[in-house]
Amino acid sequence: MPQPLRKSDVQDADFVDAYELASDGLAATPSAVYLTTTGVSTTNLTSTVVSQLPADGEGLKTSADHPVQVGDLLVIAGSSPAGIADGQYTVATVVNDTSVTVVEVIPNSTGGILTWVYPAGASRVGFNPAGQEVTSATTVGQALVDIANAISVAAGGMVCIRFALGTGTSQTSLSSIPAGAIVTKAYLDIQTAYPPGTMMQVGRAGAPNLLMDTSDNDPTFEDQYEADQDTPWGGLNFPVLVTVIGSPAYGSGDCVVTYALPNP
Repeated sequence: MPQPLRKSDVQDADFVDAYELASDGLAATPSAVYLTTTGVSTTNLTSTVVSQLPADGEGLKTSADHPVQVGDLLVIAGSSPAGIADGQYTVATVVNDTSVTVVEVIPNSTGGILTWVYPAGASRVGFNPAGQEVTSATTVGQALVDIANAISVAAGGMVCIRFALGTGTSQTSLSSIPAGAIVTKAYLDIQTAYPPGTMMQVGRAGAPNLLMDTSDNDPTFEDQYEADQDTPWGGLNFPVLVTVIGSPAYGSGDCVVTYALPNP
């Protein structure tokens, strides 16, 4: 006789709940925060974030109600010293009930508030890219982004990506520049000057200074730093990456990149 299904037989990763599907990820006000904990430390060498045990006593890895999963988003605020590790990160591995590793570079810090957020819901829904010319994505979310980008630049039109900058070491745009695109301009609009010694690069994963190197700007002064160019983006879709060097405690601005797909 078949055995009844027990709670212990069911894994959270096997299901996508309604509130996960409805999540808008890291929008201005994330709609699917599922857990808030107190930070203990972050370690640059191992990209590890250590949290205190959640208030309900259930751990990050083994909790039946709020298990953290690879790909979830983590927002750190109030880290010491002076917000050095504050920013948005992506969970790479769940090590144990009080620690995870993250994809992005993270500085050494202590304390802070950790906010755990479901990624945008469409990123959890599968997509078959067979026969598609403009996307190789395997999730609905990324396929929509790739298709929208392809439509907007199909006739060689220009597309602009603009995103806000803070003090995080590694900051990326929400949108990706599609494979085969040509970047025509990159500029940094520094609105609040960063402390002396701060430097910035603009590029993508694997080529952090592809669009702008540290000699092309000075974020310690409030100004706009522009780099006209004709730079091939490469054969894969990537978000724009801004690398902030110097662990600044303050400063803000925007990164702006324009690109086009060449006409055949």
